[in-house]
Amino acid sequence: MYGYSLARAQDMDTELTKLTENLATKMAAHGCKKVTVLDFTDLQGGSSELGKYIAEQLSVDFVMTNRDFSVLDRANLKSILAEHKLTATGLVDPENAKQLGKFAGVDALIIGNIIPKNQNINLTVKIITTETAEIVGGAKAEFKIDDIVRQFMSRPAKGDSTMGDSQPQSTSQSTSTDEVAVIKTTEGEMVIRFWPDVAPNTVANFKKLARDGLYNGTCFHRVINGFMIQGGDPLTKNPNLEAKWGTGGSGTLIKAEFNDRPHVRGVISMARADDPDSASSQFFICDGDAPALNHKYTAFGELIKGDDVLQKIAATPTHPPARPDRRIGVESIRIVSADSVR
Repeated sequence: MYGYSLARAQDMDTELTKLTENLATKMAAHGCKKVTVLDFTDLQGGSSELGKYIAEQLSVDFVMTNRDFSVLDRANLKSILAEHKLTATGLVDPENAKQLGKFAGVDALIIGNIIPKNQNINLTVKIITTETAEIVGGAKAEFKIDDIVRQFMSRPAKGDSTMGDSQPQSTSQSTSTDEVAVIKTTEGEMVIRFWPDVAPNTVANFKKLARDGLYNGTCFHRVINGFMIQGGDPLTKNPNLEAKWGTGGSGTLIKAEFNDRPHVRGVISMARADDPDSASSQFFICDGDAPALNHKYTAFGELIKGDDVLQKIAATPTHPPARPDRRIGVESIRIVSADSVR
């Protein structure tokens, strides 16, 4: 929902990726098997959208490091924190850190502070073991402040002080019917018109992830001619993780918004696991009518331009498990005014 410049976002995300590798090496050295990342705060414990964004990105990046540890989904963590009445500030307390390890099954917590300094943001990060509540490692990172980062910092995180709100917030900007998604692929461009009237939170989630740049550099990893093309997995940015393609997400789950819009050719809908409320970032575009999906998957828009691109992608030769023989890249997904593509 912030639409920050790609150049600056890449600068920040590049530093976060380096930070992740640094932390992952230290966690591996301490034998960590399951970790979780908490929202980053200022030195007074104040939360912001920037703190949420950093935590989300680190969670995704940890998965992509392909190390021998797993990452607890942040939506699940939020539920555990609420159930056992644990808070962000309390997690620094040794006893609460140990309790989180017990309830969530994690052996390490990643916590950090955001420190503005001149025109830069300094991050200080700690690795806390839940067995002893001791700090077993740490790292630092730095990136420049621009107007959009400053906007992130000024917005208090929505929801509770620990994890923020697991549901993206609908705003007049994020659910506007005057905006469309331009999906630029290696095969050409497709344009999607949204349906915020039947799936407002799903539309808001997709727009936020697109504006955050999560989809840039991914690919369509599952293609079934006459049925659908599926993409949106951030793990597909890394060819070395192909065995895990189709299992990744943004780190946040959204509730289903099943509706009466039928799954016909050109409809975009959210992919999910068995749990109806397990959709995250992955989506699919129907390449044919699929009535069996109606009221079981959240349809949230339709293709209004680029039918030939959909047809070309769907016709790509594949091998099991419905993997295209050549990479069908998603170079970017931009949220733009509908007037700009007419």
